[in-house]
Amino acid sequence: MTLRPCVPPLPPSASPRPKRVRRPDGGAAAVEFAIILPLLLAIVFGIIDFGRMMANQITLNEAAREGARAAAFNQPVQAQVDRIGPGITVSFSPSPTACPATADPSVNVVVTVYQSWSPITPLGPILKLISNDSSGANGFTQRAKGVMQCSG
Repeated sequence: MTLRPCVPPLPPSASPRPKRVRRPDGGAAAVEFAIILPLLLAIVFGIIDFGRMMANQITLNEAAREGARAAAFNQPVQAQVDRIGPGITVSFSPSPTACPATADPSVNVVVTVYQSWSPITPLGPILKLISNDSSGANGFTQRAKGVMQCSG
């Protein structure tokens, strides 16, 4: 006598599953990607250029603050501004570029700095086409102002 392992009997097979009919939708993903890609690239390019613009604005703010500090203590302003960031244009208010030695402490010196900025991504030329603005052919000008009380 031969012993056989105890195996439960197989269930009676139900009716076989009907095969699914696949529709040809292989190109749907490509079409959806083509619709979404320009929006995705615009967002990525916007993040890149906005980050660069904000970093440049922070540099300009620091240069204006250091320029105003230098003017308040009768030091060369352009040298201080160039130390922070080269290529920054400086303008002064009041007309003397520094506080007089006997200045009233209520007198403030104001240093305004300017720098041209342009985007590096293709988003910049696209925005210029949309805005139809030819004045900003080389980007636009960022500015910052630093104010400090004369030390006297």
